[in-house]
Amino acid sequence: MAGLHDEPGGRRPAAGPRWGSPPQQQARAPEAERLLAERLARGEIEVAEYRERLAALRGESPPPPGGTGGPGDPGKG
Repeated sequence: MAGLHDEPGGRRPAAGPRWGSPPQQQARAPEAERLLAERLARGEIEVAEYRERLAALRGESPPPPGGTGGPGDPGKG
């Protein structure tokens, strides 16, 4: 007996969107990072605060004070 979501022939359809972050939130991440970088460029925030907030946006732990940074780190050069 086929389930309600089975296709004819007993195959299941390809998985749809997962119940994680909504697509709108995923699409906003680069925009949030761009705005954060602009704040740094205008001098509204310091590099340390930029790194901390960038890590928070990406769901990472903040870098240690005086760290070398990472990809997307404008303080690295």
